[in-house]
Amino acid sequence: MEWRMTSATVIQHYIHQIQKQTASAISECTAPGLLTGKAGILLFLYHTAYSDQNLMELELDVLYQHLHSEQLDYSYCNGIAGICWFLEHLNQHNSVYDPDMLNEVDTLLTHVVHKDLYGNEIELLQGLSGISAYFAKRSLRTDQSKFYELYLAKITIKSVGVAAGSCWEQPEESVFRNRPATESEYNLGFAHGIPGIIACIAPALRYPSCHAHAQKLLGHAYRWLQFQARPTACRYGYLAGDTALTRPGWCYGDLTIAVSGLQIARLMSDTALAKSFLDLAFETITNAEAYAKTDDLTLCHGHASLYVLYLKMYQLTDEYIFRLTAEQHKTNLLKELPLLLENSSTHDCSFLNGLAGIGLALSSCINNLDWLDVLMVINSAKN
Repeated sequence: MEWRMTSATVIQHYIHQIQKQTASAISECTAPGLLTGKAGILLFLYHTAYSDQNLMELELDVLYQHLHSEQLDYSYCNGIAGICWFLEHLNQHNSVYDPDMLNEVDTLLTHVVHKDLYGNEIELLQGLSGISAYFAKRSLRTDQSKFYELYLAKITIKSVGVAAGSCWEQPEESVFRNRPATESEYNLGFAHGIPGIIACIAPALRYPSCHAHAQKLLGHAYRWLQFQARPTACRYGYLAGDTALTRPGWCYGDLTIAVSGLQIARLMSDTALAKSFLDLAFETITNAEAYAKTDDLTLCHGHASLYVLYLKMYQLTDEYIFRLTAEQHKTNLLKELPLLLENSSTHDCSFLNGLAGIGLALSSCINNLDWLDVLMVINSAKN
């Protein structure tokens, strides 16, 4: 008990330091986005019970002002979908929930999808799938079946049917494309590729009018994805056919595919598929040396991401090895964090690649992971 108290005290100390630095930086932050700006910093401050309510209310007002700016895009990373995910998250944590608070945003983003106004991307951070991530949050408390009927139709049209199943090619115009347009490119990362697209289909399983379509599409997509697994210890590369070793983290790699896949396979009631993703998660531990080295602390691809992902696997399975592995990454995080905090003039305070995300990951030692759907879209609580 004494060690636990000491550990919690140390973690709370670092959370307070991160609160001070992010609160100091937020007024100078010009980006409003969830993963890159004010909304993500506010998510951290809210979940860690930051004491300056005047600052919180002031910055929330600024965020609302940004929503009325014509300069905002519709994306989950930087734009309307992500900011409104955060507002819905706050709404769902209020003592009285207002189901109509974001009705205008629902209408706007449905129109954006219907008219294909979201740009060239179809992935999670900047594209079509990120709009679904917003509606996934809304669908926890409101009926979004009409949106998902539309979304399934749109994402199906954009899929490529191949012998192994269904998948989505990286658009030629995508800023995330690596190969020339003359070559096919299938991205295997959660942030910019097919695993993230799959996760954004899964909320449609909630609705009888969408269930059969979503179940079929998910089945075909997972069949294709598993066909891409390499016979090496590091199963999934950055791109299909890639030989490079991925570094473990949220944005790319086997662990995120396993955590997401296990939850979605359970929603599909596919026991065999769920077991395959559980086995993949075990492999990330037994074959840890096969992966590229983790060399930063962030939620995107650092020790913070590995801590919360293994902690989530422990919650989902009660397999103690996942908790032990999570603790190892928490130890690595705490070991390297002081140097990052000392270098206060150069660090990033944002959620995905900065201090806000690191702080929120640390808070999971004390609180819970009920915010993790900001990264995973699906955040099942059951074992």
